[in-house]
Amino acid sequence: MEQEVIIFIDGENFYRSIKENYFDYLESDSKYVRTSEIKRNFDLQGFCNHLTKADTDNLKDIYYYDARLGCGFPGEVISEQNKFLKKLERNGFKVRIGKVENNRQKGTDVFLATDLLTLAYKKEFKLALLISNDKDFRPAIDYIQRHNRVSKLAVQYTHLYHGYCRVLDEICSRTMLLRNGEIQRFCSESLKKKWKPKPKS
Repeated sequence: MEQEVIIFIDGENFYRSIKENYFDYLESDSKYVRTSEIKRNFDLQGFCNHLTKADTDNLKDIYYYDARLGCGFPGEVISEQNKFLKKLERNGFKVRIGKVENNRQKGTDVFLATDLLTLAYKKEFKLALLISNDKDFRPAIDYIQRHNRVSKLAVQYTHLYHGYCRVLDEICSRTMLLRNGEIQRFCSESLKKKWKPKPKS
């Protein structure tokens, strides 16, 4: 039986994890990769399709969460972010935007947790793929899985090796460790030339 799947991506968290796992350079190195470069050169749509390639998966929606850069950030950085977010929207992503205060994101976690709970209540999905290492989502996930036993809604923690969150692993009904090849295949050729996986401890 086909299951409705919704993907929830904690944007900054996800791209920072990719950078820490696969582009382990010092900022002074000539091959240093900025997060913005990864965003431009990573096929996020193709990656999401890959995660739901099973015959029983029907990818219903992709929600992407980030914070809007404002005062204190260079104009070109703000412009680049706006272009990236508009591109996601054109490609059908549902983009939720918080804001940055004192170099910290505000509102993004609340948006993601609220969407998880609301869409679960409406039975919009059978399986939610959470791409984040933030343990603050535990209460929302716990509520969904304890109060929807009849309809069997499930939340899957999808993560990279470095940045693994034991709290999410323990609370989610499913866990998926992303392998190196599952990330590299969706990088552009220019990004692959800078590929440098961080050694596993």
